Amino acid sequence: MFLGTFLAWLILVSLDNGTHMNTFAANGTFQLYNPLRRLSAGQAIGFDFPFFHGIGIPLLHWPLFALLGEGVFAAETAKWLMSPIIFFLSSLIFFYAFFRNIKKSVVALALFTILSLFAIDVVWPGNSLIGIRGTFPVLVAAALLWKTDRKLVIRRQALALNEVAALLLLGLSLPFGTEQGASAILAYAFVKFIAILTLSRSRLLDSGILLMKGLYILAIAFVTYTIFTKGHPLSAIGYAFIDVPTDQGWYFGTDAQGFLTWGNLLPNLFDWSMRYMWIVIAFGLVSAFLLGKVIHLRYFKEAMQYLVIYGVLAFVLTITGYYSPSSQLISLERMMGLVLVMSIVYITFSDSVWRLKPTSNLILYAKRSSVLCLMVIPIVLISLNLYSKISAVKDYDVRSTLLLAKEAQHSNDYFASSPGWKTSIDTFRPYVKPGKTVWSLYTSVYDTTFGQKWNPSKGGEDYIIHALGDERRANYSSDFLKTHPDYVITLKPSYFVFEEWLWDYHWDIYQEIFNNYTLISENDSHYLWKADYHREAPPRHASVADIKSDAISLPKNNTHRLIVYSVKINYKAHSALPLTSRIPRYLLDVESKYSAQRYRISLPSQKNIWSFPVVIMPGDTVNISATTDGVIPFSDLSLEKATYSELAIPQDNMLPIENNFCYIQHKNKTPINNRWLCTPKTYELILK
Repeated sequence: MFLGTFLAWLILVSLDNGTHMNTFAANGTFQLYNPLRRLSAGQAIGFDFPFFHGIGIPLLHWPLFALLGEGVFAAETAKWLMSPIIFFLSSLIFFYAFFRNIKKSVVALALFTILSLFAIDVVWPGNSLIGIRGTFPVLVAAALLWKTDRKLVIRRQALALNEVAALLLLGLSLPFGTEQGASAILAYAFVKFIAILTLSRSRLLDSGILLMKGLYILAIAFVTYTIFTKGHPLSAIGYAFIDVPTDQGWYFGTDAQGFLTWGNLLPNLFDWSMRYMWIVIAFGLVSAFLLGKVIHLRYFKEAMQYLVIYGVLAFVLTITGYYSPSSQLISLERMMGLVLVMSIVYITFSDSVWRLKPTSNLILYAKRSSVLCLMVIPIVLISLNLYSKISAVKDYDVRSTLLLAKEAQHSNDYFASSPGWKTSIDTFRPYVKPGKTVWSLYTSVYDTTFGQKWNPSKGGEDYIIHALGDERRANYSSDFLKTHPDYVITLKPSYFVFEEWLWDYHWDIYQEIFNNYTLISENDSHYLWKADYHREAPPRHASVADIKSDAISLPKNNTHRLIVYSVKINYKAHSALPLTSRIPRYLLDVESKYSAQRYRISLPSQKNIWSFPVVIMPGDTVNISATTDGVIPFSDLSLEKATYSELAIPQDNMLPIENNFCYIQHKNKTPINNRWLCTPKTYELILK
């Protein structure tokens, strides 16, 4: 009853979200909607355009997307439907593989759903679809738990069917969730290698067999990539396993998102907000240990080992990029939650407990009483959640929701957008002339509403952050500069905390916008720029900065306006420890009195020249010093040459920089006229 009611409520929620799309302007629905539109246009994912988290994920959503009309309504509805449904199916398969009983499996699924809604972020499509990306590792665990005597003989080598299923699922896990798939494959290898060391009588032979299994897994993955990319697997594989990992540290693992240091290792790991996560993990680990003591079967212990090792690897393999334990430990929490619920249901339905004779001693009666108490909690939880979901379904006007969804299926993106998004579109609409080129750094419904399919970037990057790898990033910038788009849409720093971060790492593009475009409109989340190549800018003179102790100072701003310098440095990044040059963070600390920039500049270790903006407030000075950070010792950053030139940015184009400054003051709670408020029109009051 609970699962059926939840499913009915889920359908209503998904349709309602689809008819009132109110997603975040960066990531959110558009990270899925853009590749789905390209798939419908016949483009090959991984070749004509990249996808960050695994090229199979959009393909999972595409059938429902096509069925619902291929608009933003279809993308939003598919996003909200697919994650919970795939969660249900994968979890049910896991429990059934262990219990081989549909009643026990359904009870376990209901309990795990409630636990996940409360503590594990895998039901809903949050955190970049982490629930779907972790689906195949869960199915691999189910295959390992599935006990069968049937075998498949390959060249005189007999493999149990569940082992064959595990190898197939491991091969599929890579294209359906890159880092999750890699963690699952390594976890499987660890478990089998442990078994070889502890149980094998012919270690050399079994090691060779394990190696062959690894080759089968990679072959399955390669064939899958080939099919999905329409015959261009190397492009997708290179992006997933070369371009993205290369940029994970210096690009994503910066002050904007946070990275691993000795100072934040434990505080972030054991933050109070993660208490429920650690409770689930702790009880899950205890349950796995105790079940291993009760169930004396090799395949079961291997499955438990796989669950733990996979969850740990999913955390360890990602923390060298950005560091966010609350999201990176979700895989371990999910696996331990499965084990915890499996243990509760196993104990509750255990024959050895319920077949106790009345003449048993007090200890046995105590065991039965404990199990009865253990049953009370699930019964209460399921009953309360059933009541809440019935109430939630009653809150909907089902007929109106279905009629509106049917209309949205055949309408444009504007119709399916929320009032807030409609207001944002209407704000820009009068300024964008039909047939003109619009380049959004984060493609969204502006583009589809204004009659443009996507950005003109040849690499197919709808998001600027997906232009990863030196070559792809350079091509994206080159395409932008050669296209000379008529309009550009950027995000506001006060709306998107990573906007300043983008200035630092794509300064060639933003410098072009500030210099050769005019800011003509703004809404709550975006700025609209119009090309103005007829504006004559004064000639720029580059000055050489003195470098003292790997630090430079820029001239004092003696004016009554903002000054923006374009700074270019020659540097050398070095790590004394072998094979660790990409792990330390090589940073430039921009120090000023008024904190016009919130982030340090992160430099890629593979380069030696970098350009970035520096903002100086009136009456202020700026010092730029080289430093290193992270967990790798003996790293070094040295500055060899530095030049700077002042940009002649029109005052109206300073608005994003002022907005960023005001946001920093607001976050720092700098008082302005006895209020905790800062706007571009009042920021100068801070300086008085």
